[in-house]
Amino acid sequence: DISALVFVAQSHDSVICDRSLNTISFLRDSTATPVALGPATNDRCQPESATSTADGKTILLACPAQRAVLSVDRASGITHLYNVNSSPSVLVRLGMRDVFLMSPPESGTYWLFDWQAEGPVASFIAAARTVSQ
Repeated sequence: DISALVFVAQSHDSVICDRSLNTISFLRDSTATPVALGPATNDRCQPESATSTADGKTILLACPAQRAVLSVDRASGITHLYNVNSSPSVLVRLGMRDVFLMSPPESGTYWLFDWQAEGPVASFIAAARTVSQ
């Protein structure tokens, strides 16, 4: 049950997330055999979406059931879980470096995740408003 397949910035690697098996795997340099990424997620995240930071050093996973974003350092495998006030189901890269939309664009509610070295920032931007005529 593949929930995410994403290419890692600045590399020839890709990340595959399986929400049923609760696994995260790498395909390094487009090899045919996936490599397990660190200690998986230890049931801290059932990933629905994945992306990488612009430098390719960090993988970010959207964990809607846990209302969190999980970061995985590619070099060390160290993970950090960041709780957010939404259920992030996507991580869509925006025009700014390492800023991602955490909610589907068609949802009408917009949450951003801004990856920063000193700690990420999750922000509520707006909710669509319907006007009756």
